[in-house]
Amino acid sequence: MRLALLQLNPTIGDLAGNADRIERAVRALPAEVDLAITPEMSLTGYPPRDLLLEPGFVARSAELAALLARHLRDRCPVLLGVPERNPAPQGRPLFNAAALLEEGRIAYWVRKSLLPTYDVFDEDRYFEPVVWRADDTDRGAAGGPLDLRGRAWNDRDFWLKRRYHVDPSRSPTGPEPTSWSTCRRHRLPPASRTCVSGCCRASRASTTSSWPM
Repeated sequence: MRLALLQLNPTIGDLAGNADRIERAVRALPAEVDLAITPEMSLTGYPPRDLLLEPGFVARSAELAALLARHLRDRCPVLLGVPERNPAPQGRPLFNAAALLEEGRIAYWVRKSLLPTYDVFDEDRYFEPVVWRADDTDRGAAGGPLDLRGRAWNDRDFWLKRRYHVDPSRSPTGPEPTSWSTCRRHRLPPASRTCVSGCCRASRASTTSSWPM
């Protein structure tokens, strides 16, 4: 299986511009690619923060995700970082999610279970965590397990106790050992994708995008 890890630099709040960047990046890929992977919240930019409290912003991100799927129906499947509405009557209104765009539609969703709420991160304010058991696996294209940043850091086969209260990027062991442990259990190679920098750029209106605003 050939993965394309899209190294993007989304602009926070620029939905049309980010959709345009993603489409251009996917269309530039060679035909041999089986799955393109975008960073977390790549459509909205990260962290979108209080933009997520605006119903129009969330609705527009959902519309553009569906439109992006239709635009790329002739391309390889794309794993797109995007907020998803929580249909339950209780809990936070959104999930931090990734949508699998395939054959012109959103074919699959995977939702983040461990929400960082420390330092610059405040995800628990906006997102509902998914209840997840250690033996659960979110399976996407080609049956591979999907982990939205954080779950692997509580891998019970690697850590003697939960490591979630520690910033993984500052861990003395680095990100590789626990990722390798998780991937060894599923007998699959690891692949990771983040934004160009720790956080995306601040919002700036796009002047070159051909996407509807």
